[in-house]
Amino acid sequence: MRSSRARASRTRSARERYGPGVLPRLRDAYLEPWTGDGRTTAELRRAVGLAWRLGAIGRACSWGRLFPGASDDAGGAESARWLLELFTEPPL
Repeated sequence: MRSSRARASRTRSARERYGPGVLPRLRDAYLEPWTGDGRTTAELRRAVGLAWRLGAIGRACSWGRLFPGASDDAGGAESARWLLELFTEPPL
């Protein structure tokens, strides 16, 4: 969960320093180079949301592979925490 907490901290810091609209602006600036190939900004924004959720699934699945000796309770709880991200909107 460390990377999730770190990401949340960076997100919060950026909002506090530059205002609530900074994250969508950063996202759009990052995605802009890919709009020249016929993809719309709306399509790319949708892809960001899908990628966010796919990342949560990947982290949940990898937990058991990375820590095979961890107790089932701890591993299951950690996987469940990652899967909870499926129900959250990306902060962007």
